[in-house]
Amino acid sequence: MDGEPKSNDLVTQARNALANLSLALAAAGSSISHIFQLRVYVRGELAAHMPELGPVLLGYLGDRRPAITGVGVASLAAPETLIEVEAMARTDAVIKDRI
Repeated sequence: MDGEPKSNDLVTQARNALANLSLALAAAGSSISHIFQLRVYVRGELAAHMPELGPVLLGYLGDRRPAITGVGVASLAAPETLIEVEAMARTDAVIKDRI
């Protein structure tokens, strides 16, 4: 999980980004099933990519349907990056010291 795209193919980058997201969620004590907001940033026009991207996202999410925001952007952090994802998810952690 070094953050560098391993492919110039959107579907492959999407799968890698979602796999990295799964690892990050697990490290934070959460999982895919706890996502309640998913944001997807795609280089270029989002609508043009949905036929290939939609099935990848739905396959990743399974039966869960969190709020999803898709944004087409002119560029991302690195020129070779075609997609970035971010999520908000709940955890099962208990807050011990409440103010």
